Amino acid sequence: MPNGAAEGAPTVEQQAAAARKIQAAIRAYNARRDLFAGPILTDLQKWNYLCLYARLNARGTPATATATDAAAAAAATATDIACAMQDDARQGDSESANDPQDKHARLWTRMMFLTSQLGKGSSTAPSEEALVLLTEHWLEMSDKKHRYGSNLKPYHERWLRETTSEDFFDWLDNGSGRDLSLEERPRSRLETELVQYLQEHEREQYAVTAKDGLLYYRDSGDLVHTLPDTVRAEDEVDLSQVLPDADVNDDEATRLEKKRLRNRAKYIYVMDPKGVLYIGRKIKGNFHHSSFFGGGTVCAAGGIVVNHGRLMKVNPKSGHYRPGQMHFDRLLRTLREMGVPLDNVKISTSIFERRK
Repeated sequence: MPNGAAEGAPTVEQQAAAARKIQAAIRAYNARRDLFAGPILTDLQKWNYLCLYARLNARGTPATATATDAAAAAAATATDIACAMQDDARQGDSESANDPQDKHARLWTRMMFLTSQLGKGSSTAPSEEALVLLTEHWLEMSDKKHRYGSNLKPYHERWLRETTSEDFFDWLDNGSGRDLSLEERPRSRLETELVQYLQEHEREQYAVTAKDGLLYYRDSGDLVHTLPDTVRAEDEVDLSQVLPDADVNDDEATRLEKKRLRNRAKYIYVMDPKGVLYIGRKIKGNFHHSSFFGGGTVCAAGGIVVNHGRLMKVNPKSGHYRPGQMHFDRLLRTLREMGVPLDNVKISTSIFERRK
């Protein structure tokens, strides 16, 4: 048992056995999915069941455990996570930091923490309405630095082709891949594009409410405004002029200026399972849909345009969550319930194909 482990905590062997069971369950799930040409479980169900199964089995709790047993196991696991995170903060000064068993235990605990993050908030929403972060973006969430997932992906593909026993992030940061810089995603870009993951107190400044049909930031009381500052509330706004699209006849300087204008006015939203709307400015490589809840569960996500509180345009486009029509419909229903008029709002009908 690692030093400092709580009495009754699972041994390294028990943790390893539980990890093997999870891997076997995932392989079996994939086999069934291939056999029937479709998913048997949703992302959310898969993670919820595997997390509970791992918690119970890591503690030697029978598979027929009661709800009380499961709750006790989950509570104890939460304590383990808190202790492990404190251990991680101290591991630079710990003599046992290089102990393989200690490392295995820390990795196991972090895996449990990350899987719980993926489903965070899902208990308050029906499973069919919950949006879990797409698997291709789990690298971003798993990375302690939260490097942009699109930058991490080619490095991960390179690691898969390597013959190494190092796990991906050890290989990338401290192992044989630490000096690697890929032409399509240079190391300098990888290390500087870090996605912000908001804490609860930080997220509050993005929460939105409605009054007299206008959208306000709940914390500051300011009207939501996503357009350039030169646009006034009383202006008749033509979005094609304010946010012009690139034209094939544009010269390079014009194209870049149009892109700059669009990027400065590119705002995104998510809606949590309780129906609370959050709006913030998208900054590629720094602030994305995953930022609001740290990769956790949402019920809607997309892009939005607001002129001094007046909703002008909304769409369901999110590369991190890929919402479907059901999620977009719930957003529109919630906006109506908030008293936001939709009669003159440009509502996108373009829905990304939802990918597992």
